[in-house]
Amino acid sequence: MIRTFTNSLEQMFSVVSMFFYLEQKNKFTKNTVILTALISISFMVRNTSPVGWLPLLAIKVLREGSFVPFLISGAFVALPILFLLVSIDTYMYGADEWVFTGWNFI
Repeated sequence: MIRTFTNSLEQMFSVVSMFFYLEQKNKFTKNTVILTALISISFMVRNTSPVGWLPLLAIKVLREGSFVPFLISGAFVALPILFLLVSIDTYMYGADEWVFTGWNFI
């Protein structure tokens, strides 16, 4: 049952992310923030979710020059979200060391 909920959550984030992906241009906007946040959360929910996003983001970078907005968004949106979610995992598992659930998958 948990696996099904994870798939559903990832799918919803992916569908919403696709809307913001299509609206992304070569400027750092609200769309960039939302896109990065959804992809980051989706990554922490299910580690294989970025597999499809890597080529799509590469297309945006190469065709529309979105490298700088993605770089800014990675530093100011993705990293804090990943830190927050790793902190939550560490707290919920009651571990003495940082818990990065993706590492267990690898």
